[in-house]
Amino acid sequence: MAYTSNVPQPNQTIASSQTPILDNFIRINDANNVNHTNFNAANFGKHKNIQMPNFTTNPSPGTAIDETGLFTKIVGAVPRLFFQQANEGVALPGFQISGETPDLTVASGHTYLPGGIEVKFGLTAVGALTTVVPYSGTGFASVITAFTSIVFGGAASNLRSINVDISNPAQITIYVTANVVGAQVGWCVLGTI
Repeated sequence: MAYTSNVPQPNQTIASSQTPILDNFIRINDANNVNHTNFNAANFGKHKNIQMPNFTTNPSPGTAIDETGLFTKIVGAVPRLFFQQANEGVALPGFQISGETPDLTVASGHTYLPGGIEVKFGLTAVGALTTVVPYSGTGFASVITAFTSIVFGGAASNLRSINVDISNPAQITIYVTANVVGAQVGWCVLGTI
């Protein structure tokens, strides 16, 4: 049964248009029940979840002055979630808010924050005074800041030191004092994508 948008016609009686009208109500109910609570439920009309087809054309859909947008788009053959601010034209791509690959392992990973911020993080064994760690995925467009900590099981010492160089958007370089060699360094770097 298909939805019939042109019933009833002015010249139709209720009896002659009853079947297509009832079919339309069934179609509307069926459509509403996809990802929504049903009409008679306590929370009727609310979303259970959201499924979106991938926006396959460029540029992005664009937003009006009084709206924001959430859409999916294919990036490297994988669907990703994007957000657009209010009043963004179709030429603006929006902010990607889902990762390139599901990469949230303990050793290293990255994720996205709204606003075009990417967070890269990791736990790295420091085997020398200088250790270079390439970021997972692609590098940053620009680096904002970094946070580090020493994960070490030995006796406490105030003489341990760690410094990082985040000037290269593709890697973090970790510099440590000799008594930190052999420890693990946890790091987190924020940058723009």
